[in-house]
Amino acid sequence: ARLLRWLCLTPFAPGEHMESGSPVDSVTFFPIHPTLDRLLTYKRLVKPFRSHHWYEQERTPSTTRWCDAHEDDPDSKCEGHHPYDLTKFKVHYYSGNLSEGASAGWTSDYLTIAELFNYSDPHNYKLDYVYEHFVWQHCDDLGLRFPSPATAK
Repeated sequence: ARLLRWLCLTPFAPGEHMESGSPVDSVTFFPIHPTLDRLLTYKRLVKPFRSHHWYEQERTPSTTRWCDAHEDDPDSKCEGHHPYDLTKFKVHYYSGNLSEGASAGWTSDYLTIAELFNYSDPHNYKLDYVYEHFVWQHCDDLGLRFPSPATAK
């Protein structure tokens, strides 16, 4: 009951869920984040990106007031958005060396954002979790169906 009162009566400031302060901005960050990860995995299975470049070379400067994280601009002050920025947490991933035993192929380390994106590629997956399914019942109930990745192509 105390938690419910706290959640319902605390005036939270809405966050956009895209900047480094997001986890403290909104209690919705943590339920949304794994869903977005699952949706990204689904998208990469069903309709992979045509390019893995962090941005397109011909891209014009951004007009957003929030952040303009260009790959070639390490001084953009947009920490956490560049491909070479390190995660703030260690990631447990498969390093490709199982010859010394079952646990020998796994490493925990800080990765760059680009490495994390590459290691989460469902066609060459190296992270320590997988998704059992890509079913969102609340979407099905609204008539928004996500075909199985095996049949969606």
